[in-house]
Amino acid sequence: MELLTWDKKRLFIESIVAIVCAGMGVVFGRSSNTYYYNGQKITEIEMNKIMKEIEEYKSNYEVLLSENEEQKLELLKSNEQISLIPTIQFQDIGLIIHGEEQVINKNRSMVTIEGNQYYSKDFINSLLEESDSLTIKNDTVYVGRIISDKSDLFDKFIMDKANCNIQNSAIDSFGKTYSNILYMDTSHSSYHYITYVLDRKYSLFKFSVAVSNAARMGNKGILTVKADDQVVYTSKPIDKQTPLFTELDIPLNNCTLLTIEYNSEGGCACIITNAEVYN
Repeated sequence: MELLTWDKKRLFIESIVAIVCAGMGVVFGRSSNTYYYNGQKITEIEMNKIMKEIEEYKSNYEVLLSENEEQKLELLKSNEQISLIPTIQFQDIGLIIHGEEQVINKNRSMVTIEGNQYYSKDFINSLLEESDSLTIKNDTVYVGRIISDKSDLFDKFIMDKANCNIQNSAIDSFGKTYSNILYMDTSHSSYHYITYVLDRKYSLFKFSVAVSNAARMGNKGILTVKADDQVVYTSKPIDKQTPLFTELDIPLNNCTLLTIEYNSEGGCACIITNAEVYN
């Protein structure tokens, strides 16, 4: 059954009322109580019957009007819901790395959703080294080993320190700026250290090191990391020409105290950044 649109309903009802009135030949006169139907006189009872039918048509007309408004509201809601459905487009794409085609499942290997491109897990795995693994945990994608309980070393309690400070920022010898750093100041002494309390909560340590732009050419320094007074890391000599480098997975053996020492010839301040303890 065809659902009548608003315009069709309106025209349908109006035409019925017009046909009924015209076909009945109803004539109203201000000074006359005489009624005619097809040119013939009709009684008042007959006229009342006709008027009742017209009222019924009018009532049906009002009902259809109400139904039409409800349909318009439903249509509006439907359009709003449709507008919330994202645009999704799947593609079957292959993968070539350094000229060598990779064997992957191309079927729907990429999907574009609202302009953002997403790739299948099989596709992503083909981009990783054989020694790497991909794991999804707690709404995070991990490539390689999962590092847990990671924490900023500079947030830990400091038991003791000398000739060093946590600073908002510093510039290294290559002009790069770092924020939230440990600055080993060599302007007054050649020996610097800081000791953090870890409460045996962490087993590994990582940090990055650069030399300050205030360092003098030719002067050198060496970093040492101790876990409960046991040396667990010693750097090579660093100087103003040493670029930023990072040391990973330094074993802490769940120590209570972590100490970072810096011995220099003076005039070779260093910057420690991205210092984290983890398991």
